[in-house]
Amino acid sequence: LSHYNSIKGKTITVDAAEPPKADDRRGDGNNGPRGGTGNPASGATAPTGEPVKAPALSFNREQIFLDAFVNSYQYWAEQDYSRGYYDVRDEGTTDGWRIGAEVGTSFARQEGRIVGFNRKFREMEHKDFNESYRAQYGESFKKEFLYYATNPVVRAEFAGVTGINDPNKADDGLVNPGESVNPTYRLKNYGGVAANVKVRLVGPAIASSNEVAVQLNPVTSRQATDTRLVATFNDNIESGSQPEIYLSVQGGDQPQQAPASVMLTHQVTLEALGYVVVAHKGVINVHVGVLNKSQKIPTSDDVKIVITDNKGHSANANLGRLNINEEKRPAPIVFPGNEPMSLYNGEVAFSVQVSIGSKVVARSKSTQVVVAEDSKYPVLAAIFDEAAQAPGSAGTAKAASDALISGIIAEVSDERNNVYVKRPEGTLMNEVVKAFQARNPQSANAKKLYNDIAVEVRKYSRKLTTNKLFGRKSPGEKKFLEFVDAISAD
Repeated sequence: LSHYNSIKGKTITVDAAEPPKADDRRGDGNNGPRGGTGNPASGATAPTGEPVKAPALSFNREQIFLDAFVNSYQYWAEQDYSRGYYDVRDEGTTDGWRIGAEVGTSFARQEGRIVGFNRKFREMEHKDFNESYRAQYGESFKKEFLYYATNPVVRAEFAGVTGINDPNKADDGLVNPGESVNPTYRLKNYGGVAANVKVRLVGPAIASSNEVAVQLNPVTSRQATDTRLVATFNDNIESGSQPEIYLSVQGGDQPQQAPASVMLTHQVTLEALGYVVVAHKGVINVHVGVLNKSQKIPTSDDVKIVITDNKGHSANANLGRLNINEEKRPAPIVFPGNEPMSLYNGEVAFSVQVSIGSKVVARSKSTQVVVAEDSKYPVLAAIFDEAAQAPGSAGTAKAASDALISGIIAEVSDERNNVYVKRPEGTLMNEVVKAFQARNPQSANAKKLYNDIAVEVRKYSRKLTTNKLFGRKSPGEKKFLEFVDAISAD
């Protein structure tokens, strides 16, 4: 390096027509200075007989040294790196085998302990369980059997309702203030001793109830007694409500209350609810079914259906009066007025209310409108096509166009799963083409909007190119461009 610094930046010019000085001879020992073709002072002549004078030669010692050093360094560096790399790799392989063996041995040892423990535990478990279970079961069974054998064990089961008696003779099948109800309960004594019990109806909605004394024989008699009670509702309950009432049993082995609120459901119920969304028209077709469950009387007034949504729209239908045990399923109720993209994006929810006259007797939970996953592509394409025909639907057309472009770009950008090769008929782009070709001819405004989509997505076609270096098109790209051309302006 010190020699390199001493000659750095120096250039020596030598006149080859004169013999070089002794200290400047750096040839191969025979041909004079390095780079020459012999000694021009030896008397060589040109064909004309004139002495030959070689051109002046310039030596950049810095460059000569640098070239020699770099070439030499590269060789030795690669040689040493190679030797060191393989030595270290061999050492690493040996270490890897050793560490792997240690880890495997440790894991196998631990797994063996677990397997051994589990095997031993199961053996002990079966043994201990069999021994303890027999003892515990036998003891428990004896206690329970003794309890049933020496006590009355009364249980009540709701058996139905014979009627709701309306003092105003409305007979609308609904619970109203001041009405009385006649539920029936089945009482049974499962004990070995006879029971004398008293039963009556209780609950916050009950103003009064009669009390009935019932004598129940032991279980060996296989006796089941039905008891009918009468309870009157107080004046502050809501008409058409479902009040909670209970059967109170005093006597037997323990006081108890059996619920009976199930019997007081209104007589008219919403039996079926479904819908079909026609998103590109902004319409929901709601299907309903309503049943009069009464076995005694028709509905006292017309049954009406009201449908409302969270966007402020509503629709209704009048089913007329329902006869005994009659169910009506009217034609789908058209529920219009929603913005198509709101329906597509799942932003709309609706509920159904059933009334008898002015009394609400049934309500459905809020139902969110959802476009089925396998229908989303054709639905979105239809929304765009419908909006593209009407200049007044520019907002819907723009929203649908943005959604289409985003969806198509997402398809194209999935380079590993080229859907345009595997199933081009299932792509969003194909649905756009189908919608475009189904309406013939397209309006001028629609053609422009379709072309805008083509222009925007065409620039992404290169993502489907098989070899981007040579621009070789894949079958998927060719199919994609075929779709794009189909909706491009002429």
